[in-house]
Amino acid sequence: MKQKNNDAAGIAIDWYSFTVFCPDARTATPNDPLTSVAKCMAKAFGQDIADTILAEGDWTEGIGRRPYPYSYKRSEDNMTIYYGAQDYVLCEMSGKTCSHYEKQFSLSALLLATKHNATRLDVAIDTKPEIGNAETIASWCHYKRSKSRGTQISGTGSTFYIGSKTSDRFVRVYEYNKPNPRAGKPRIEFVLRKQNAEYCINSIAANGIAFAAQGLLNTFEFKGIRVMEHDETIAAARKDRKDSKTLTWILTQCAPAIKRLIANGTIEDPQQFFDEHMMPDEKQERMF
Repeated sequence: MKQKNNDAAGIAIDWYSFTVFCPDARTATPNDPLTSVAKCMAKAFGQDIADTILAEGDWTEGIGRRPYPYSYKRSEDNMTIYYGAQDYVLCEMSGKTCSHYEKQFSLSALLLATKHNATRLDVAIDTKPEIGNAETIASWCHYKRSKSRGTQISGTGSTFYIGSKTSDRFVRVYEYNKPNPRAGKPRIEFVLRKQNAEYCINSIAANGIAFAAQGLLNTFEFKGIRVMEHDETIAAARKDRKDSKTLTWILTQCAPAIKRLIANGTIEDPQQFFDEHMMPDEKQERMF
């Protein structure tokens, strides 16, 4: 059965973090950490992806957090890199970082390049106020795989948890109180770790974030809320689809190079280039 109503005011990635193997950063000092990290990222993800992650900006030394003694943060978008005392460094991207990155580069390319190193991915659905408050929306979740539930109410707002916060996937539904500008706008936030994050990235890359969000709603058995016209058999944790490796290669290796060639004028007419070299013949015939 297909549903045509759309209860989402917006869908976005609100958090993403991943690690990079970088033993040189174990002994790095706050004086020059990014040089070692840049080399490790280029080796792990390719030079183009590394350049976008470590794009120029106002990088400043920040406080560390267990088990990392140091950090560096880019003030423009809050990209944070934790390092020191470990063979890996941790990169954290808040919702602001993800939004900024998408405007400047390609968030999909970054996700696909780093998905095997993903530690956490949050997918947020901002619901339309008229469908109900956070408590009502949370009550629509009938997730049977976990009996863990929790509620946190404070002067700033209310949060309802479904699933254990220490597990590899759980969901929280929250809303702020006035005078916060987001008061009265409930948000459903799916927190996915490790392999669950990787599966979701594959779904986003193959079908778009709305499809992935609907799959998460279905997996957590939310009743009464829809974000797209969909078939209720859509599932969240789909393993690699056919051709997903090819798609990953195109977005992480080819797309950044093509974007650079367009920017420097080597490819003068991107649409003509695409039509001549990438569009199947039968598609071209239908277009003209």
